[in-house]
Amino acid sequence: MSRFTRRTAALLVLLLMATTPGPGAARRGPALLEVRTVGRGVVWQAPIADGERFELTFTHSVEHSRWIHHYTAVPGAVAQIGSTFTAFGAGMPPTASDGAPLVRTAHGYFAAAPMRIPVLRMLNSRAAEVTLGYRGRPVALGLLVDDFEAFEIRVR
Repeated sequence: MSRFTRRTAALLVLLLMATTPGPGAARRGPALLEVRTVGRGVVWQAPIADGERFELTFTHSVEHSRWIHHYTAVPGAVAQIGSTFTAFGAGMPPTASDGAPLVRTAHGYFAAAPMRIPVLRMLNSRAAEVTLGYRGRPVALGLLVDDFEAFEIRVR
């Protein structure tokens, strides 16, 4: 390798190191809400603001009723706010995870479930009709992800 080529390569490496953020570096640009599978990588992504809400809706395999999990985007994670569901059956706790009682609403029951989740991991079932509610629009994740395929939802 000639002296010029070595010098150019060294400068390119230094430039790349200087412009590549480290693991603790602040995020540049908008955050992304991302759905990915282990085998195929990213299957859907869109910009999302810190504090912006989104929902994950599916048909519960035992209760056979629609459940809606409510989330908020936080830096580097997903914060679950709570869940809304229409059927309240056997095995359901009488209180939410924070000890608050379940609240009856026009849409069923609401259970507060405040928790920060670095990566939301799920298994798709076409019968569950998993849908992501993003900015008022449905995204049919159950059709983007194969039946019985694991997937993740993250904010990055």
